[in-house]
Amino acid sequence: MSNENDNGLAALEQQAEFLGLKGPLLPLLPPKSLTRKLQRERLPRRSREAPFGARHPSWTVDRFIVPAAFPRSVRGSTTDPASSPSEKASCATSASTSLSSSSKAPPGRIDAEQACKELLDVQLEGLRNPTNPIDTKELASQEQLYTVVNRYRSSTTHGAVLVRSKEPILTLVLGHANGFHKETFEPMLSDLLEQFDSKTRPIAEIWSIDTFNQGDSALLNEEVLGKACEPKWSNGLLLHSKTMLNNRLALPTVNWADHGRDILNFIISYLPDPFSPDPITDELPYIVAVPDGMHELDARPLFPGLSVPTNRVFRDRLIVSIGHSLSGAGMTYAASAQPSLFSSLVLLDPAMPPPSWERQVMFKSKGAFIRKDHWPSKEAAMASLMKKPFYQTFASRSMQAYVEYGMTTIPGSEEARLKMRPEDEALVFGDLCTTASRRAGGRLAMLPTILPVRFICADLDCSVLTEEALQDTLRLIPHATIVRVRKAFHTLVQEKPKETAAEVAKHLQAFYGDSPGYDLLSTDSVQIQA
Repeated sequence: MSNENDNGLAALEQQAEFLGLKGPLLPLLPPKSLTRKLQRERLPRRSREAPFGARHPSWTVDRFIVPAAFPRSVRGSTTDPASSPSEKASCATSASTSLSSSSKAPPGRIDAEQACKELLDVQLEGLRNPTNPIDTKELASQEQLYTVVNRYRSSTTHGAVLVRSKEPILTLVLGHANGFHKETFEPMLSDLLEQFDSKTRPIAEIWSIDTFNQGDSALLNEEVLGKACEPKWSNGLLLHSKTMLNNRLALPTVNWADHGRDILNFIISYLPDPFSPDPITDELPYIVAVPDGMHELDARPLFPGLSVPTNRVFRDRLIVSIGHSLSGAGMTYAASAQPSLFSSLVLLDPAMPPPSWERQVMFKSKGAFIRKDHWPSKEAAMASLMKKPFYQTFASRSMQAYVEYGMTTIPGSEEARLKMRPEDEALVFGDLCTTASRRAGGRLAMLPTILPVRFICADLDCSVLTEEALQDTLRLIPHATIVRVRKAFHTLVQEKPKETAAEVAKHLQAFYGDSPGYDLLSTDSVQIQA
């Protein structure tokens, strides 16, 4: 990308600094009636035995479908599946048309520079047009999105917990990093179940959520997240697989706040009481009876919850939320809007800078746009990815989960592609001037001091945040504790599942173990300068 175009993109992105969403989160409305057929046949089977291997044979996983938060925070967050290419192309804004392109992509391949320009267009347009929840025309234009969640539980542990006098059960709710999926935690969870073995309050259920445009959620929503071309191959080489219409990308708008709202929507409106009967289908029913005003999120004065973590109960559960990177920000959005839902919060190297830490992000989106996403087979994908230094740091179990559950096969062939399209990953990275992630960072100060918060970060100078930014973040939440996973980079869940699990286990032991005690938590010394 030329310096001239670099400067042009930077000038465009800078406009976002004054457009970032502020104030309370958009309230949650009831889900919208479905206007399209969900392609359930693209999802993996509903249940799977022994997801954590032979070490934990009694555990099973069940997959469920849940409507995502409605409406979305900004206009243009979904596209109409019935609209024609010409209609979509005509809707594109023209803010980037004055930027010249010094280089063109080869025929049939995506032009990453032009893609970044169009991403800037749609993201800026979304920030200029936040959703008004009483605008009936806007609500009618938005498509209902869906998220896919996994529930893990042990037949022996869960049954024993339910027999005991209806004590609230320890429930983990997990969210993954951008570019990954809900099953990416399985190696870490297998190790966690080895390391946290409380007889008093064992882990009874684990719920892991796919972000709306990644993992299995992406397969259900792809139709309304930009219309994709079919992949074309020539002599074994992929020519294109992007959402191109009339040589323009058909991109929706993405705002990180909606990930937090999706988490809250799941917990408030769909997470069942553990003592209720199991759902008959793979769709969790909408729960109408919720505390008054809860759907308004933080638009009303907040109830901080009770002071003892084991008394912070919601729907017969002690909910420990665990968010990695993007989902660290998502969990912070959620917990700052409804803190009483959560018993404690664990943030795994969260991508959540302080409000003062403005950075431009187009270089990340450019890399995502041009990443390879199709291979002749899953075996070929594994061989190809293992040649890249980024994936060579992953534990072998993590790589197996990434390829097995993060990819789907093309019907009628062995060809494999990522469930999450590169342009969807690029849109999440396209948090212009880090406005949405910094908004999440600023909301740390809203968390009540009675809500335990644990940062588990990458090793020194290996985090997604600089040490200076991490210091500024911790100033916002002085009651939080922090520990680092040695020799781990930002993808610590995938690189060091056992070591990351050990730190999560210490957090659980401190608050929910057989001999709980806050002094059990070690913490790294981080010099906070006044």
